[in-house]
Amino acid sequence: GFSNSTMLLKYFKANTGLTPSQYRTRYQSEDHPTKIKKTTEFENYQRYLYYLSSYIQQTLGTIIQSPDNQKVIDITLENNLSQQLSHYQHVIQIGSFDTLLIQRYRKQLIEVQHDLGLDHVLIKDPILKGYIDRNVIESDEMIPNMHPYMKVDECLNFLYEHQIGLGIEMHPPTLPSQFEKYTKELKCLLEHIYNTVPNRDCFKLVVYLKCNHTQKILNVITLFKQYFEFAHIVLNIDMDNMNALATAKKLLSEASTNIDSIAFNANQNDIINFKSIESKQYDLAKRHIIAQYNTMTRLLGVKDKNIPVVLLNWNTLTGNTHLTNGEYFRAGIIFEQLIDMNHRIHAIGYWLNHELHHQYNANDVISELNGIDLYHQFDGKRPAFFTSMFFKKLFKQVLFKNEDCIVLGCNDQFQIVVWDAEHYNPYYTINEKSDYLLHKEYQLNILNADKGTYKVKHLTLDKNNGALYQVWQQYNTRHGMDEETINYVNRVSYPKLDVSEVDIVDTVSYHLKLQTNAIQIIEFKKYF
Repeated sequence: GFSNSTMLLKYFKANTGLTPSQYRTRYQSEDHPTKIKKTTEFENYQRYLYYLSSYIQQTLGTIIQSPDNQKVIDITLENNLSQQLSHYQHVIQIGSFDTLLIQRYRKQLIEVQHDLGLDHVLIKDPILKGYIDRNVIESDEMIPNMHPYMKVDECLNFLYEHQIGLGIEMHPPTLPSQFEKYTKELKCLLEHIYNTVPNRDCFKLVVYLKCNHTQKILNVITLFKQYFEFAHIVLNIDMDNMNALATAKKLLSEASTNIDSIAFNANQNDIINFKSIESKQYDLAKRHIIAQYNTMTRLLGVKDKNIPVVLLNWNTLTGNTHLTNGEYFRAGIIFEQLIDMNHRIHAIGYWLNHELHHQYNANDVISELNGIDLYHQFDGKRPAFFTSMFFKKLFKQVLFKNEDCIVLGCNDQFQIVVWDAEHYNPYYTINEKSDYLLHKEYQLNILNADKGTYKVKHLTLDKNNGALYQVWQQYNTRHGMDEETINYVNRVSYPKLDVSEVDIVDTVSYHLKLQTNAIQIIEFKKYF
């Protein structure tokens, strides 16, 4: 149960009041062997000092104690049925239909569906953005063997085969002439999808609508319902637009039966002045997403109504440069937000990868601020991927919870999750500092687990295990990386797994070191 010798020494002294050396001196045998005098010979001490210096530099992060006192957490496993963890549905933004034609992106989506869970993908408005080729193909055939929606058909077949829903962001124009043309093209697309999908009742269609004009929004909803009765309608709320908020409130009041969910955006970076050294703003950022949620539900009058909410575009602290965004490891912050938002937020939005995110937000100075990417490039998984993967692994029944630890499961199979979430200026991450200042030490005392032999799996996600950026920069060159290097980087950028066995007959103590913004899951499973 001791992660290193320092933990053992600290625990030994706490229980005996002596260091191991003092303990041996006090209780050693009185029989001492006769010492043989040797002739003193000249030694090159500089060589030994060099070896000692090298050893200290290599192991500095493990042999020096944390500057904070070890935190002791006494865990009593209590089956409180009122405390349940809810798993999120995931909305993966992919930009356009054409994304689904690329094999690498298909592979990523299948992986996301398996490891994280995937409800539907989300594309930009296919009519307004012009991502669909609607040019009529001239032919002398009675039924042309080519039609404008052939690529759409291929994309729909992939989604239908893997039971992935389709989400569409709609931005209906407000001018009457433009709106008429818009709805005409939309009707042609919906009619084609209706006639292409084998079973429309098994095809999930989710429509995200910007609240720009009440009647036009209702017309678009009616058009979708005409073809797909079970289409899921989501109002996409812009918190900075008071007119949009008023329109959304009116729609929720007068046409609530047609509205299934509401979506909003929240970004901790929006309230940070990175040029200021004032520290209180980072404490405010910690609660920003929940504050945005509370403000939105209050303004829309749905605070006490059971309407599902989607957090579509969101982010934690990143800094406002590519370097700080990469260096600021924040898996623990993301995990803490997932815990805090639980039971408030129904679905979480991510961008599939950095390439697509940047492509469809090219006007932004740094597009990463406006959302969280699951992949970097060449299938490299970012820490956000592993964080959501960790969350999906969790059992639903909560047995214990405090500010940085949660235990889930039952008395003979349970998961202990410990995380760190430090909101601080991301610019501090680019200064060199010793590793021993970047961890906290914990002693977990499990008081009432069932007696028996357990298999213990210990997963660690921190800056040394699962942080893609650090490894990527280590192997990157001015001309990029070759395939062999890319595959190696993707293999080693993964959470650490330790497996052991332990016999529990009474209270069991487990010791661990937790790096800044890291997550660790310790799963105990009793053998039958």
